[in-house]
Amino acid sequence: MPRANKSAIPTHSFMQPFTEIEGCSADAFKSSVEFPVSLEEFIQAFFGSNAFQMERTLLKIMRKPCVSPADIKTLAAGQQAQFAIWQVKERSDHEIMLKVGDGPIRSWLMVLPEQNGKTSLYFGSAVLPQGKTKNGTPQIGFLFRTLIGFHNFYSRLLLNSAIKKLIQTHTKTAA
Repeated sequence: MPRANKSAIPTHSFMQPFTEIEGCSADAFKSSVEFPVSLEEFIQAFFGSNAFQMERTLLKIMRKPCVSPADIKTLAAGQQAQFAIWQVKERSDHEIMLKVGDGPIRSWLMVLPEQNGKTSLYFGSAVLPQGKTKNGTPQIGFLFRTLIGFHNFYSRLLLNSAIKKLIQTHTKTAA
Protein backbone atom coordinates (compact mmCIF):
# COMPACT_ATOMS: atom_id res chain seq x y z
CA MET A 1 0.00 0.00 0.00
CA PRO A 2 1.28 3.52 -0.75
CA ARG A 3 2.59 5.44 2.27
CA ALA A 4 2.28 9.12 3.12
CA ASN A 5 5.49 11.11 3.31
CA LYS A 6 6.34 14.69 4.14
CA SER A 7 6.26 16.75 0.94
CA ALA A 8 6.95 20.17 -0.42
CA ILE A 9 3.84 22.34 -0.51
CA PRO A 10 2.76 22.62 -4.15
CA THR A 11 3.17 26.04 -5.75
CA HIS A 12 -0.15 27.77 -6.47
CA SER A 13 -2.01 25.58 -3.95
CA PHE A 14 -4.28 27.02 -1.25
CA MET A 15 -1.58 26.04 1.27
CA GLN A 16 1.29 27.86 -0.43
CA PRO A 17 0.52 31.41 0.88
CA PHE A 18 0.97 30.16 4.46
CA THR A 19 4.63 29.43 3.71
CA GLU A 20 5.13 33.19 3.27
CA ILE A 21 3.70 34.19 6.68
CA GLU A 22 6.47 34.81 9.19
CA GLY A 23 6.20 32.44 12.14
CA CYS A 24 3.55 30.23 10.52
CA SER A 25 3.97 26.46 10.57
CA ALA A 26 2.74 24.94 7.31
CA ASP A 27 3.25 21.38 6.13
CA ALA A 28 2.14 18.90 3.51
CA PHE A 29 2.06 15.13 3.33
CA LYS A 30 1.68 13.29 0.04
CA SER A 31 0.99 9.87 -1.36
CA SER A 32 -0.25 8.51 -4.68
CA VAL A 33 -2.73 5.89 -5.76
CA GLU A 34 -2.82 4.05 -9.07
CA PHE A 35 -6.29 5.28 -10.09
CA PRO A 36 -8.21 8.54 -10.53
CA VAL A 37 -9.67 10.10 -7.35
CA SER A 38 -11.92 13.13 -7.21
CA LEU A 39 -11.80 15.67 -4.40
CA GLU A 40 -15.26 14.48 -3.35
CA GLU A 41 -14.03 10.89 -3.02
CA PHE A 42 -10.94 12.01 -1.11
CA ILE A 43 -12.96 14.11 1.36
CA GLN A 44 -15.30 11.17 2.00
CA ALA A 45 -12.41 8.75 2.50
CA PHE A 46 -10.43 11.16 4.70
CA PHE A 47 -13.20 12.19 7.09
CA GLY A 48 -14.78 8.73 6.99
CA SER A 49 -11.52 6.90 7.71
CA ASN A 50 -10.82 4.81 10.79
CA ALA A 51 -8.06 7.20 11.91
CA PHE A 52 -10.40 10.21 11.77
CA GLN A 53 -12.74 8.37 14.13
CA MET A 54 -10.40 9.51 16.94
CA GLU A 55 -11.20 13.15 16.18
CA ARG A 56 -14.90 12.39 15.98
CA THR A 57 -14.69 10.84 19.45
CA LEU A 58 -12.75 13.82 20.82
CA LEU A 59 -15.34 16.22 19.43
CA LYS A 60 -18.06 14.24 21.16
CA ILE A 61 -16.18 14.25 24.48
CA MET A 62 -15.56 18.00 24.21
CA ARG A 63 -19.25 18.49 23.42
CA LYS A 64 -18.44 20.05 20.07
CA PRO A 65 -20.54 19.52 16.95
CA CYS A 66 -20.06 15.92 15.83
CA VAL A 67 -19.37 14.60 12.37
CA SER A 68 -21.95 12.25 10.89
CA PRO A 69 -21.67 10.27 7.65
CA ALA A 70 -24.34 12.61 6.21
CA ASP A 71 -22.20 15.64 7.15
CA ILE A 72 -19.20 14.11 5.41
CA LYS A 73 -21.23 13.44 2.29
CA THR A 74 -22.61 17.00 2.08
CA LEU A 75 -19.16 18.52 2.70
CA ALA A 76 -17.68 16.28 0.01
CA ALA A 77 -20.42 17.29 -2.43
CA GLY A 78 -19.74 20.98 -1.76
CA GLN A 79 -23.18 21.49 -0.26
CA GLN A 80 -22.15 22.98 3.07
CA ALA A 81 -19.63 25.51 4.33
CA GLN A 82 -19.78 24.50 8.02
CA PHE A 83 -18.55 21.06 9.06
CA ALA A 84 -18.48 20.41 12.82
CA ILE A 85 -15.73 22.78 14.07
CA TRP A 86 -14.42 23.50 10.55
CA GLN A 87 -15.49 26.14 8.05
CA VAL A 88 -14.72 25.97 4.35
CA LYS A 89 -12.43 28.91 3.52
CA GLU A 90 -11.67 28.01 -0.11
CA ARG A 91 -12.63 25.25 -2.47
CA SER A 92 -11.89 24.35 -6.08
CA ASP A 93 -12.29 21.18 -8.14
CA HIS A 94 -9.03 19.84 -6.66
CA GLU A 95 -8.59 21.48 -3.24
CA ILE A 96 -10.36 22.41 -0.04
CA MET A 97 -9.07 24.63 2.76
CA LEU A 98 -10.81 24.42 6.13
CA LYS A 99 -10.46 26.79 9.08
CA VAL A 100 -10.99 25.64 12.66
CA GLY A 101 -13.37 28.15 14.24
CA ASP A 102 -11.81 31.55 14.84
CA GLY A 103 -8.48 29.98 15.73
CA PRO A 104 -5.13 29.75 13.97
CA ILE A 105 -5.48 26.22 12.52
CA ARG A 106 -6.10 25.41 8.86
CA SER A 107 -6.54 21.96 7.29
CA TRP A 108 -6.09 21.32 3.59
CA LEU A 109 -6.77 18.46 1.17
CA MET A 110 -5.79 18.33 -2.49
CA VAL A 111 -6.03 15.80 -5.30
CA LEU A 112 -3.64 16.17 -8.21
CA PRO A 113 -4.44 13.98 -11.23
CA GLU A 114 -1.36 12.71 -13.04
CA GLN A 115 -1.10 11.93 -16.76
CA ASN A 116 -0.59 8.20 -16.16
CA GLY A 117 -3.99 7.76 -14.44
CA LYS A 118 -2.52 8.00 -10.94
CA THR A 119 -3.61 10.59 -8.41
CA SER A 120 -1.38 12.40 -5.93
CA LEU A 121 -3.16 13.02 -2.65
CA TYR A 122 -2.11 15.79 -0.27
CA PHE A 123 -3.03 16.63 3.30
CA GLY A 124 -1.58 19.58 5.12
CA SER A 125 -2.02 21.89 8.05
CA ALA A 126 -1.10 25.44 8.83
CA VAL A 127 -0.88 26.99 12.26
CA LEU A 128 -0.75 30.76 12.21
CA PRO A 129 1.44 32.58 14.73
CA GLN A 130 -0.34 33.48 17.94
CA GLY A 131 2.36 35.24 19.87
CA LYS A 132 5.82 36.68 19.59
CA THR A 133 9.23 35.73 20.86
CA LYS A 134 11.11 38.05 23.23
CA ASN A 135 12.67 39.79 20.24
CA GLY A 136 9.26 40.33 18.59
CA THR A 137 9.35 37.54 16.00
CA PRO A 138 5.89 35.94 15.42
CA GLN A 139 5.63 32.30 16.50
CA ILE A 140 3.10 29.54 16.90
CA GLY A 141 1.81 28.59 20.34
CA PHE A 142 3.79 26.57 22.86
CA LEU A 143 1.38 23.63 22.83
CA PHE A 144 1.66 23.12 19.08
CA ARG A 145 5.47 23.46 19.16
CA THR A 146 5.53 20.81 21.90
CA LEU A 147 3.28 18.42 19.97
CA ILE A 148 4.84 18.79 16.48
CA GLY A 149 6.18 15.20 16.53
CA PHE A 150 2.72 13.82 17.32
CA HIS A 151 1.21 16.13 14.69
CA ASN A 152 3.53 14.71 12.00
CA PHE A 153 2.74 11.13 13.05
CA TYR A 154 -1.01 11.79 13.15
CA SER A 155 -0.98 13.57 9.77
CA ARG A 156 0.63 10.53 8.15
CA LEU A 157 -1.81 8.24 9.95
CA LEU A 158 -4.81 10.25 8.68
CA LEU A 159 -3.58 10.27 5.08
CA ASN A 160 -2.64 6.58 5.15
CA SER A 161 -6.05 5.69 6.59
CA ALA A 162 -7.80 7.68 3.84
CA ILE A 163 -5.69 5.94 1.18
CA LYS A 164 -6.59 2.55 2.62
CA LYS A 165 -10.28 3.46 2.45
CA LEU A 166 -9.92 4.73 -1.15
CA ILE A 167 -8.17 1.51 -2.22
CA GLN A 168 -10.87 -0.63 -0.56
CA THR A 169 -13.62 1.39 -2.28
CA HIS A 170 -11.82 1.28 -5.64
CA THR A 171 -11.27 -2.48 -5.36
CA LYS A 172 -14.97 -3.07 -4.61
CA THR A 173 -16.17 -0.93 -7.53
CA ALA A 174 -13.60 -2.43 -9.94
CA ALA A 175 -14.67 -5.99 -9.12
